[in-house]
Amino acid sequence: MAVSTHAVAPAPPGPHPVDVRPPLRRLVPLSVQHLLVAYAGMATMPLLVGTALELPEDRIRLLISANLLVSGLATLLQSLGVMRVGARLPIVMGSTFTAITPAVLIGKDHGLAAVFGATIVSGLVTSAVAPWFGRWLHLFPPLVTGTVIAVIGFSLVPSAAGLVAGGHGGAPGGRGLALAAATVVLVVLVERLAPPALARSPCSSPSPWGPRSPCP
Repeated sequence: MAVSTHAVAPAPPGPHPVDVRPPLRRLVPLSVQHLLVAYAGMATMPLLVGTALELPEDRIRLLISANLLVSGLATLLQSLGVMRVGARLPIVMGSTFTAITPAVLIGKDHGLAAVFGATIVSGLVTSAVAPWFGRWLHLFPPLVTGTVIAVIGFSLVPSAAGLVAGGHGGAPGGRGLALAAATVVLVVLVERLAPPALARSPCSSPSPWGPRSPCP
């Protein structure tokens, strides 16, 4: 009785691509690129929350500094790992825009201290469900995630409009509108015309181990 067998290709020699350290000529610009992309989100999230809650400028600056500090500590924890905590992968941790709307709603009703408390509780809950979350990914197709992102963007329109109009510390008069228009034009031009190393889109960013697949 004949038994069919399938040849298995041997694993390539050397370390796994995830464990390969690129040369400095590629490591340095890629690190700077990831730092700039991460910094934009880390500074924007507390800025929007602070302006929506009408906090003083010094308190908003303190929120931004605290967010940068905690994001840096979380990045070290994920990259280096402590015992069973941390992915031990080159991961940059930052703030999520998903929490802006709940943070603003909680802050307006109960104050900034309640926002911090809710963040701690949600972090503990997320840590508890994280080991099983991978089994639920089929419940979040692109239609669901895209809708959530669109709702978050629409919820930020009032805060952005207030900054453009000169409220909450924004530039007064036509300067705010001109600055907003110039920002939109610059972002579009960079994303569409700049080399991949300068574009903000993570899908077009070069990988130290070769070209990435296009975005789905």
